[in-house]
Amino acid sequence: MGIDEVVGNLQLIVAGGSDTTTTLMAQSLLLLHRDHDARAWLQEDYSRLKLACEEFLRYVTPVQGLARSVKTPSVIGGKELQLYDRLWMAWASANRDPQAFDDPGELRLDRWPNRHMSFGVGPHRCIGSNIARATFAVVIEQVLTRLGDYVVDESRTERYPSIGIINGLIRLPVTFTPGPRLGSAARPY
Repeated sequence: MGIDEVVGNLQLIVAGGSDTTTTLMAQSLLLLHRDHDARAWLQEDYSRLKLACEEFLRYVTPVQGLARSVKTPSVIGGKELQLYDRLWMAWASANRDPQAFDDPGELRLDRWPNRHMSFGVGPHRCIGSNIARATFAVVIEQVLTRLGDYVVDESRTERYPSIGIINGLIRLPVTFTPGPRLGSAARPY
């Protein structure tokens, strides 16, 4: 592996991980703003964030899908695919499949098992998936601890103008009751 490939992979991890992880967190905070029972459920026991993260990944699917090229002529769903045909791998659609998930349109933070496809599958699975999960848990716990009564101004919330690949938010304005500074007294990870 040459230096250009190493640098390219590092840029992919940093840039790709930033947009997708912030999208996951912003969409999750918006959903928790709307569902106070779900927010309280998480605030009762932060160990629940692990399950909740998987459900948020399934439900909002930050990366809606990716294109791939056919490497071996195949038949999928009765459709013949030739070498170099392009496919759209729709993770978001797979994550709402009623054959794979009970009530797929419902957000259930305690859903288990949760075999979502938000990070892709196989050799193209997201290399930063564990970093994204860890970042999500730290940030959401800190927001719920420090800004626990936050309220989103949905009239000023702004989504990306088109989804393209990332299903994200440009702006998520919130207000909250300021509390004491926690500084380094916050729980270490």
